[in-house]
Amino acid sequence: MLDPLDFLARLAAPIPPPKFHMLRYHGVLAAHAKDRAPVVPRPAPEPSEPAQLRLAFDGKVKKLEVEPDTKGTSRLPKTS
Repeated sequence: MLDPLDFLARLAAPIPPPKFHMLRYHGVLAAHAKDRAPVVPRPAPEPSEPAQLRLAFDGKVKKLEVEPDTKGTSRLPKTS
């Protein structure tokens, strides 16, 4: 049997300190591994032109029909 203080000490022992990294990489996934480059994917390349320029635009501007917000954003009902 454990006294209460020993029990709490054993219970708190596996809890890591704040801001402690729980995941560690070893082998080729480590940050400074010399063979890491072929294994870890590179970020996607930046597009050569903005995506908005590639969209088809016929020159006509359409007005969006938006329904009024009758519900409200909070949990309380909207009062008029």
